[in-house]
Amino acid sequence: MWRLGDRRIPEGIAVDGGSDWFLLNRKFVEYVAFSTDDLVTKMKQFYSYTLLPAESFFHTVLENSPHCDTMVDNNLRITNWNRKLGCKCQYKHIVDWCGCSPNDFKPQDFHRFQVGTDWDAKERLFRNFGGLMGPMDEPVGMQKWGKGPNVTVTVIWVDPVNVIAATYDILIESTAEFTHYKPPLNLPLRPGVWTVKILHHWVPVAETKFLVAPLTFSNKQPIKAEEALKLHNGPPRSAYMEQSFQSLNPVLSLPINPAQVEQARKNAASTGTALEAWLDSLVGGTWTAMDICATGPTACPVMQTCSQTAWSSFSPDPKSELGAVKPDGRLR
Repeated sequence: MWRLGDRRIPEGIAVDGGSDWFLLNRKFVEYVAFSTDDLVTKMKQFYSYTLLPAESFFHTVLENSPHCDTMVDNNLRITNWNRKLGCKCQYKHIVDWCGCSPNDFKPQDFHRFQVGTDWDAKERLFRNFGGLMGPMDEPVGMQKWGKGPNVTVTVIWVDPVNVIAATYDILIESTAEFTHYKPPLNLPLRPGVWTVKILHHWVPVAETKFLVAPLTFSNKQPIKAEEALKLHNGPPRSAYMEQSFQSLNPVLSLPINPAQVEQARKNAASTGTALEAWLDSLVGGTWTAMDICATGPTACPVMQTCSQTAWSSFSPDPKSELGAVKPDGRLR
């Protein structure tokens, strides 16, 4: 595209834009696609000779059209300039400017230290969004760092009865944003609340906890006592790795309580209602209920039905309900 000279913006038109990140509703898209009024036809002609028209065309047409009252502007409250992740200048040989659009903050950005499974190294997040882990899962520890000098930290994994399952050092380079490591722990993991600590010169600087939940079913059947004891009692001799870290317990003030170990052994052998009660107590101490709904008639007059909520699996999901193509060419 070559600039041949100056041109005027059509009179009476309010120009808006600056980014090609936007959402368009169906009625407005149909208006732009099928309308033959002067605004649409002249704007299409005007923007057909404009560099990067997507950054302004839809904004300008919407603001000057009968659909202007549907515009929602300035609703982005906080941005995350994560330049090292997916922000590259692809057209430096063509244009004399280069920039990148911001990422929305995700909940992950506010938690600098996480443990989970199904780590996605490309997107730098855990695909196990619920953080649901069982005895046979292989957890990954992820840390997010700010800028600073090179530093070495010690990461320590502690199981529910204060057995130190793993410890290792990580060198954090000054340019590092994320570090992650999956310790080669022997399975099964002992169910309960685990703790992961980060120490600098053996001084705790960060800590997070995560739940390893016991299994109540195996092969789609209620778990049997023999299998429950095998899965819920931790690895043989509580040896998560070949090396024992028992000597670190006094250093870290992590005493192993015999009564706590005995209770864990009893829990590991539980089945039926006792197992369910143990699981409920663990889940109740880790998560809190945010909302409730009813799937059928209820005696509680203020109870909302699940079909009317936005979060329940019983609420309508029209985007996934696709059938045969209708005579007008639409799916729904």
